[in-house]
Amino acid sequence: MMSTAPANALTPAELRWKRAQRLTLVFMLCAAVITARIIWLAMQSKAARELIRNQARTTQSVTIPGMRGRIISRDGIALAYSERRLRLLWQVPADLCMAEAILARWEAMDGRPFPLPPRQDLPAHLGHQWQIADDLDMRLPALWQMTQVPENGLSLRAYFVRNYSPNQALRDILGTVHIDPGTGLECGLTGMEKEYDKELRGHVVTFSLLATSRRAFIKENKLWQENQGNGRDIRLDIHACAKR
Repeated sequence: MMSTAPANALTPAELRWKRAQRLTLVFMLCAAVITARIIWLAMQSKAARELIRNQARTTQSVTIPGMRGRIISRDGIALAYSERRLRLLWQVPADLCMAEAILARWEAMDGRPFPLPPRQDLPAHLGHQWQIADDLDMRLPALWQMTQVPENGLSLRAYFVRNYSPNQALRDILGTVHIDPGTGLECGLTGMEKEYDKELRGHVVTFSLLATSRRAFIKENKLWQENQGNGRDIRLDIHACAKR
């Protein structure tokens, strides 16, 4: 007696289709798992690289005293004004051969941001700090970079110069200033400088430098501008040619 298949039994073609669907689903799941794993590994690798980069960087905070404001006459002439200047110092090695090697390296440098000291004067400065340049531009990035290379032995020193009217009668009225050793700010000591010190005095500005593994310092903010931290100008009701 022949057996008969159930009425709802699948045909061979339908069975093959079902198997194909299951295999497709398995492949899709495997592909999703592999893709997720690749993405996770890529993220871990990126995070590791970023961690290494961050470890190779250090941030340095630098404080710059603001410049004192000007005292201006009734006719618009500056009777007292300040200038910020920068000098470059070289800690000369005690060994003449080492000092000459550094000097030779600077001589071969393209776009050197400072003049070279006289080679014939080198022996007299061995083992001492030597001022080799003055009144430099503080905005030269190459200058900052060179001071961050320890083997160069270079350092920068900023300072203020207060200029006054040549009129001696006004000079006595204007007064004098002194440098606060704690902040580096110019402070009024006598005369109009003392009377209007609150308006004229600058304030200290702090900005950040980012040191990379190449020792090149990069500005992290926008405070590196000449007018940041400066005091206010005041106008006096006197003439630039006033006499006693």
